[in-house]
Amino acid sequence: MKTNLIKISLIIIIIIAIAILIGTTYSIYEKSTLTTANWKTYTRNVPADKTPYYNNSKFTITIQYPPNWTIKELHATSNRVVDDPKEINTAILSGKEGAIRLAWGPMGFGGVCSTNMIKTIQLKNKQVSSCQYADNQGNQIIGGVSSETDNQPFEANATASSSDPRGNLVKKILSTLQVTN
Repeated sequence: MKTNLIKISLIIIIIIAIAILIGTTYSIYEKSTLTTANWKTYTRNVPADKTPYYNNSKFTITIQYPPNWTIKELHATSNRVVDDPKEINTAILSGKEGAIRLAWGPMGFGGVCSTNMIKTIQLKNKQVSSCQYADNQGNQIIGGVSSETDNQPFEANATASSSDPRGNLVKKILSTLQVTN
């Protein structure tokens, strides 16, 4: 009887120790990935667009991202040079926690979003509206992030993967996004 009680007590202690270890490990991981001190910076100077759609001045997109993420610039529909004023241009930042697609070009961006999905998100220099929801796989989607009143042909969309189901890292990256004239 005493032996069984000792075994049960040891099992409980081991379970508690494992739970503490897992919680501490996740906390350390989350704090290290959400600290921007060692993050890289992406900057894109977008040339002035004199198309019939927009008559905006040149603007700059700046965003910070973790060192383990990658970035790829491309056209949304072709393999031509980025910053062709007749094309939608994109920069896609991605990591295991998700992806962010920055897009700029000679046309309007947008789409339909149910009013119950419209939420405010904090960028580096202002708060803007976005469309936020979870897809069928449970991934956090943040869409329609734009420079709004600045009349700049720009939009960002983000998807957080199942390894970051609350989208904390993707939201932190978006909080460094700045679009300036």
